[in-house]
Amino acid sequence: MPWKSWIYHCGHYPSGRAPACRDCSEPGIFDGWSGSVTELMCAYARFYRLAPLGPHRTYADEVFEGTTRPCPRCGGRGYIACGDDSFRACPRCDGCAMIFVVLPEEVETLRRAVLTRFPGAASPRVSSSNGEGVAQ
Repeated sequence: MPWKSWIYHCGHYPSGRAPACRDCSEPGIFDGWSGSVTELMCAYARFYRLAPLGPHRTYADEVFEGTTRPCPRCGGRGYIACGDDSFRACPRCDGCAMIFVVLPEEVETLRRAVLTRFPGAASPRVSSSNGEGVAQ
């Protein structure tokens, strides 16, 4: 589950999950919602349609370098704060925090390059574009 992120200006820590610094109790400034490690891994799998962990990851990061940017709607968080102390997934990036800056055809070409080199790298929760794999 996403958690609230706070920025501290006291100098002890740059940011954290508590509304006040754990050393000096100075109040922090709410900085939005952040995803847990599990949520970040799921977002990676949805976004790239590749498994978030494995021997392919370094190669995939190299192949996709320069093809994304942080989502301008949520500021690269994946979540948007609601006024009632809650959040929702960003409608622009579907909670992935990133958007592609290349055409979908290029994304698919790059993804296929990763899968050619690492056939087991497809996300187990997302079907491939040719219908193979697990149902979405």
